[in-house]
Amino acid sequence: ALGAVKGKVQSLSDLPVVAPLGFQVMVEGAKHIEEDDYYLTFKTEHEEDFGKGRWVESAGYDIDDSLDEETMPYLLENTGTNAFTLRPATWGKREVGDESSNPFPSFVGKKISDLFFFKNRLGFLSEDKVVLSEDSSPQNLFRTTVRTLLDTAPIDVTVATNMVQNLHSAVPFQDNMILFSERGQFIIDGRDALTPSTIAVNAVTNYNTDTSARPEAIGPFIYFPSQRGGFHSINEFALQDAADIYESTDITAQVPSYIPRSSYFKMTGSTTENMLAVTT
Repeated sequence: ALGAVKGKVQSLSDLPVVAPLGFQVMVEGAKHIEEDDYYLTFKTEHEEDFGKGRWVESAGYDIDDSLDEETMPYLLENTGTNAFTLRPATWGKREVGDESSNPFPSFVGKKISDLFFFKNRLGFLSEDKVVLSEDSSPQNLFRTTVRTLLDTAPIDVTVATNMVQNLHSAVPFQDNMILFSERGQFIIDGRDALTPSTIAVNAVTNYNTDTSARPEAIGPFIYFPSQRGGFHSINEFALQDAADIYESTDITAQVPSYIPRSSYFKMTGSTTENMLAVTT
């Protein structure tokens, strides 16, 4: 009536209720499927070296559990009246799972092109990927359990398209999030709950966009630049009232050579004055 436990077991029922403090084991689950593997560490009732206790979900054996704070986005914090402090942010660690069940965010090792906040999650754009933090925990990008997929878990998805896309801007717009790439626009629908199981990033239009300036949301419109030879044109992006269809209109068609192309390019506007200002 003896059973040996070391390294891994087939199921949770194979584990004893008495074990050494800190003893770690992998629960294998289905064979040949790494995604359902998870790890447990034994915690004794009174922190003694050996005794009765419980098994707690933990991270895998000898894995890297931290993001590099120096190469992640920094935190600008209001620390007093007219006082701000710029410092590296403290990012959550990978406390459960391994590289298969709880991998690093897909932007690691790549350039982050934009940051945004949407539906109580901090978002990142990188190439054709959209990464969203844990719900209500903007500095945590890892799952807190791999035994089940929680609705609050971080989200990491690729835009649905048959073309190469490099996302460069995210703009909140009428309960949704509009993503801009050089060749098109995509939408994250925010009308329903945003979870790893329900999220979808769908293409809505295919207008060319100049990445030198960030699109600007002003009232019921988003304005974004395009290239026309040695000049910029400005487009007005809007949702049509009669249908769930987005369209864009070139509002500088009558002055096609008015705004010179520039590496430094910025737009801002006012709904009070119904005015769009451009610097080049």
